[in-house]
Amino acid sequence: MDANLVDLFEESAAVLADRAAFAPALDWVDRILPQLPAACRQAAIAGDVAAFRRWLEWTASDAFLVLRDAGRGELFEWRRSWTVRLCETGCRLASPDTPPSVSARRALAEEMAGAHRGLPGCFPVAFWHALIRYLCSPPNAASDGSARVAFPLVLSDRVVVDGVETDVLMAVAVATLMSEGTGELFLHPDQAPLRAMDGRFARAFELAGKAVCKIGVGIPDIGIRLHAADPNQERFLDGLLLRGASASGALAAAALCALQGIEPDRSQAVSFLIEEPIGADLVATFRLAGGMQEKIRGCARHGVRRLLTAHTTDAELNLLARRQGVELVGVSDLVKAAHALASVSHSSASPLSFDAQGDVAPDSEDRGGLPLGSPDYVVREQDEMLERGVARRPMIVLVKGAHQMGKSSLLVRGIEWARQRGARIVYTDFQKLTPQELLTPTSLFQAFGRMFSRQLRIASSPEANWNPNDSPNMNFEYWLLDHVLPGAGGPIFWFMDEADRMFGTSFYPEIFGLMRSWHNDRQVARLWHNLTIVLAYSAETHLFIRDPHQSPFNVGLRLELSDFTLDQCADLNVRHGSPLGTPRALEQFFALVGGHPYLTQYGLGWMRANEQDLHTFEALAHRDEGPVGDHLRRLRSTVQRSNYADAVSSVLTGRARPSPEAFYHLRSAGVLAGESAEHARLRCRLYEQYLLRSLGTRR
Repeated sequence: MDANLVDLFEESAAVLADRAAFAPALDWVDRILPQLPAACRQAAIAGDVAAFRRWLEWTASDAFLVLRDAGRGELFEWRRSWTVRLCETGCRLASPDTPPSVSARRALAEEMAGAHRGLPGCFPVAFWHALIRYLCSPPNAASDGSARVAFPLVLSDRVVVDGVETDVLMAVAVATLMSEGTGELFLHPDQAPLRAMDGRFARAFELAGKAVCKIGVGIPDIGIRLHAADPNQERFLDGLLLRGASASGALAAAALCALQGIEPDRSQAVSFLIEEPIGADLVATFRLAGGMQEKIRGCARHGVRRLLTAHTTDAELNLLARRQGVELVGVSDLVKAAHALASVSHSSASPLSFDAQGDVAPDSEDRGGLPLGSPDYVVREQDEMLERGVARRPMIVLVKGAHQMGKSSLLVRGIEWARQRGARIVYTDFQKLTPQELLTPTSLFQAFGRMFSRQLRIASSPEANWNPNDSPNMNFEYWLLDHVLPGAGGPIFWFMDEADRMFGTSFYPEIFGLMRSWHNDRQVARLWHNLTIVLAYSAETHLFIRDPHQSPFNVGLRLELSDFTLDQCADLNVRHGSPLGTPRALEQFFALVGGHPYLTQYGLGWMRANEQDLHTFEALAHRDEGPVGDHLRRLRSTVQRSNYADAVSSVLTGRARPSPEAFYHLRSAGVLAGESAEHARLRCRLYEQYLLRSLGTRR
């Protein structure tokens, strides 16, 4: 329940009774001011004009001036003036003399904006429209925003977190599209009392709005809420005077993501400056933000692995970034920034997590695809094969590999190579499809169509052209031929990750059979040359598709990923600062993890981050509570859930061979390795140690 405005008045008067003390004023800001917008909303809806007038009389009295006189004059004066503006607006809305019509409220917003033209750039006309809409809406009313996009920002300010001083504060901007059409960015009304800013930072909102408007016309207004990336650090952001203008580029990028429907990965952030004047050529207005060294270190500390900046050739900064495990991506304008963000926006990287010291706590679950330029990425021969395949544009490209072999990371690079060649990109992660979308062929094809329409920005959709007399397959095919493939803008690459989730449906033969038919139809229909499908999967498809003429998995370009070699492991060791100090240690580590890409990268990273040697890692690694305990528990769950625990035990003891079906399923899941069931073995020695103990198997 929102606080009552009358109750807040009584509490405020009591708190600020001592004009000579600083603490009561600070206490008022911490305890009462955050509740004020919601209380004003309640009073405005109830028409309680008397409550607002009482507040306005009190804010004009000497008793309230303690906020100005209590040691932080400028900051507290801003909050005093904000309180007056909020109560004035609420009083006007509560008055019976103010008509409830949309036009009257619009006129009031224009009037309030005109009366307060001296406010910083984060309070443009759009802010007053949003404030009035906020005060007139019940607490649980649905927002009129058509999109909400959370975006990490790197904000520079000196704060102390758990006794450690830092110059970087990670925050999350939530951008919400509003109904107005002036293209202005503004601070959300319910955060205005606390997110007090200096003039330069506030100006960033105005610059960001101007930059976004240069890209298109009819841009809606965009409200921004700021939250600490770590909820435990929200109190620091609450009372912080955010400084400088380096957030202008980040705010503009957040706005652009909202406009284009891009959901940014939480492991990437933006920091570059948009300078005045905003000319026709946006490239000339971009430059590197200040304090980059601190920001790079802050990104590493908070789990941000990809930082978009204005283009830089500074060798020192790039070297520092590589050492910190942060990829610097140089962009020269907002369009390039949007393309860079979209290239990894569908990655399944894990969210930020923090330990008790506020540093990054390594997450031993699957991190998803490694971003472009990641220092952890290992280039294999399949990279060159995929790049050549992108250039040739076959109908089908197959990327096969067991769990955590690097399929998603390779797809990220394939997307970039295709984009560089002018292709249009559609990305489908089957893990994101809901059970309802996988229920019938119709629901799935219509879900595919919505992805095409959204990502290619075309107005047509299969639903609008659906013919109930045709099959779902033919409806989707006709829609592609009539509305998608003939369009200008270059060929289309359709990247599908985790495509073998389709085998969990009853109709997968129809879907994959349709893709195979498109491959065959290239000989007679030229339009199919405009489409290339890239399928990433781990299943042994011959167990599911018996008719080879109905399978897309035996045509086109086939890439199969394998574990890292000893040489690749040695190269990664050097990139991680050589935690394995001798050739003997390298060989022992390689024997333990078997070149498993995830275990290799994580193990080296863990030893470097914790300044531990191989002996310590090996002693802890096979434990449930060890460095890779989450990964191993998931391995055990996979074995037990699939009812193949006996097959694994037979391999561990050497008493019997697993059945071919069990072997292929376990190899797809990344548990077993080998060319056939006769040569089955555990994928690495670490798996042997763990499963022998956890399955209660004795040799």
